Amino acid sequence: MRPGSKQRSTVWEHFKKNVDKTTVSCQICKKDLKFYGNTTNLKEHLKRKHPTALIIPASTADDPDSELHSIESINNLSNFQSSSTNSNSQTESSTLTKRSRQLKLYGTTKNNELTVAENNEIDKCLVKMITADYQPLSIVENVGFLEFTKKLQPLYTPPSRKLLTTKLLPDQYNVIYLKLKYMLENVNDVSITTDMWTSDSTRSYITVTCHFIFNDCLYSPVLATEEVKESHTGENIASALSNIFNEWNISNKIVTIVSDNGANIKHAINDHLLKYHHPCVAHTLNLSVNESINQNTEFLRVLKICRAIVGHFKHSNLATEKLKEFQKQMGLPELKVKQDVSTR
Repeated sequence: MRPGSKQRSTVWEHFKKNVDKTTVSCQICKKDLKFYGNTTNLKEHLKRKHPTALIIPASTADDPDSELHSIESINNLSNFQSSSTNSNSQTESSTLTKRSRQLKLYGTTKNNELTVAENNEIDKCLVKMITADYQPLSIVENVGFLEFTKKLQPLYTPPSRKLLTTKLLPDQYNVIYLKLKYMLENVNDVSITTDMWTSDSTRSYITVTCHFIFNDCLYSPVLATEEVKESHTGENIASALSNIFNEWNISNKIVTIVSDNGANIKHAINDHLLKYHHPCVAHTLNLSVNESINQNTEFLRVLKICRAIVGHFKHSNLATEKLKEFQKQMGLPELKVKQDVSTR
């Protein structure tokens, strides 16, 4: 290199000036970037989008872009480059000391911490996993889960259970709520399915699911699951449903409401809400089958015997093991007995 001449930045190995001379094109991803007469934003683009392009060649003592590279990246080069002489090692060692200070000036934290955007993206995926797979919120405190996430991304620390319940989940809920609210405002007709049940702790709940077509796609989101503390009269059920419908502004858009054939829910829909009630086909079919079975005394006798046999194996580990042995001796697959459930 001639004395006094300015060395061309190695950044230009990955960029090419466009004809207008105010923009440059990245030769890796073909994206156009503004060019302001220096390579600052070009370096930042490489650091964010193409970090592997920042590996330093064997000799970088005079490279004006050597401050881009982290100490870790420089040390890793020993796996790929041929051995240097002791004098070269000493030269590189002194250069590294200078670069470590230069790194702070450029604010490079890529190898030390995640960016806010990266951390938020992982948090969002965590919330999605918990809600989609019905995982307990305590999963973020489980030792195995923490070890697993640390192995996947050492720089990521899962949020605490408190942060998850007070901020991350509510924030994501609000995002989905606003999207769904917008969709329902822009459809004319919806149908509803609803059902009630009692939990193991004897608390009663009602769930409402809404079905509609938006942009030629069918959607079936759950609008609400609310606790019903009053007695399950038609009036109280109608009041609970009405509150949910009013919150989503869909009362005048409901074409039909599907539920089981319970007298109270039918009374709520037909007489209080004044909506068309459509009985659940699966529930109606189940009622029809049970009625047919109850009218056939011979079949009932056989069914009673079968239930007694299943009950015997369900309550005896010795009998269950004997059954497995007999199936194995006969070369049959190992199957378990199943008890019928009249409501399913």
